[in-house]
Amino acid sequence: MFGRKQKQVVQSRLEALSQHAPARQRPVPRAIVPRAEREPCFADCQVWYAGSVSIAGVIIDRSATGVRVRFHHRHALPERVRITCPRLDIDRMARVVRRLDFDIGMQFID
Repeated sequence: MFGRKQKQVVQSRLEALSQHAPARQRPVPRAIVPRAEREPCFADCQVWYAGSVSIAGVIIDRSATGVRVRFHHRHALPERVRITCPRLDIDRMARVVRRLDFDIGMQFID
């Protein structure tokens, strides 16, 4: 009939294409690195950048590798900042790794 191909013709073309097609490669999964244990806390802190600009925030939780800070307003921070919290004895350089609404996750870099 007009516009319909015979089943054998279609099957033979599919077989010919499959012989010349490159083998499918499966994506290699990335290693899942376990996150350090977080300790919930509630401590006032200061985040410093550009030498003398500071923003007040609250550390929501912390771990050996970083902290999560909640701010009263959304702030645009550079990638590297200094975070200070006298109550938790924190005065370190950090890298901004996560931003979600008013929370910013920071990883210690020194």
